[in-house]
Amino acid sequence: MSDNLFHRIDTTLRREAESLAGGPAFAVDEVVRAGRGAVRRRRMTVLAAVVAVAALVGSGAYAAAPYLDSAGPEVPPATAPPTASVPAPWPELPVAFRQRNEIATADGSRVVLPWPADEVWSVAETPYGWMVETSSGPEQKSELWLLPFDTDEPNLIGELSTPVFAPDGRTLVASTATAREVLAVALPSLAELGRATFENSTDGVTAVAFAGDQVLLADTWGEADSDELAVWDLSTGTVTPVPERAWVYGVSDAGLALLRWDLEGADCIDVVDLSDALPAGGSGWCDEDAAGFGSGAISPDGAWVYLRTDQAESFWIAANDLRAGDWRPVDGPDVPPAWWETDRSYLGRDVSQRFVRCEVSGDCERVGPIPFSDPLLVHRYGQ
Repeated sequence: MSDNLFHRIDTTLRREAESLAGGPAFAVDEVVRAGRGAVRRRRMTVLAAVVAVAALVGSGAYAAAPYLDSAGPEVPPATAPPTASVPAPWPELPVAFRQRNEIATADGSRVVLPWPADEVWSVAETPYGWMVETSSGPEQKSELWLLPFDTDEPNLIGELSTPVFAPDGRTLVASTATAREVLAVALPSLAELGRATFENSTDGVTAVAFAGDQVLLADTWGEADSDELAVWDLSTGTVTPVPERAWVYGVSDAGLALLRWDLEGADCIDVVDLSDALPAGGSGWCDEDAAGFGSGAISPDGAWVYLRTDQAESFWIAANDLRAGDWRPVDGPDVPPAWWETDRSYLGRDVSQRFVRCEVSGDCERVGPIPFSDPLLVHRYGQ
């Protein structure tokens, strides 16, 4: 079975675990580690392992590489949206929801993607169209496509997986079929911007987030609990390994990374500038209790940080306090951010798994009704 499948399984476990707001007392990375362990033990039954881990959560994703191909193999034409649209169920939010291969947009339209429902792995919205990752065949080959809004003919970008997008939606970085390589692509031209090799990767490298020309890379299948990291500078092509392993909880649009370092004695959580010379840890808030935080998020401007413990306790704290080493949490919604609408408002899922819109310092209100039984949020870039 291909390495890309294992990367997609890992990414899916992480994304789905993060979406289970207020669920059982399992941290995101605890769920991912369980999935990784199951996969390592039974690589031939990896799909069964994923189902088992998902059930556990519910109870309580550099050398030879694909070639850019704007035409690609023939695929069925996209199903046109219905001519009669319905009133938008979430009119104040410019975001779409998806179930399998069907998208419900914020303006009330429906789009059926031109792939079988079980082959659509992930969907993102860019200024130039829907970015669709598909997985098909016995080897679960991953392909990345751009489906423009004004046509029904998708363009194949290549055999790529786990794409990550710049905040403006004009650039993406994705893993290639070669375990240690990532590829940067410009949108909408699909021109190749560069390739990078993460030599320290043991099984496969994925992009984590953008910050200007810097792209944070992680060895997502390392043997240690936390990931080996590196920073790829798109402008120079250099890849700089990070001295210490760390958990990555988020990167803001302003280029600030929320990290947790595993150190002897006391872990440290800090907000640092994402640059080639990423710190080696030992700064920010350092305490033995820091090891109990399994997930987090940071606002687009980098001013606010959300942290969640392994026991599903949520905390909000000003990033400046965290950087100064002060632990002064404030009251905030007990809902993990899934997509930021502004620097102070976001979408997430409450304890009932319903999508809600929250203010950092205020209450949450339900979004909907959403016309799917099991909706997934379609992340939007370049808003």
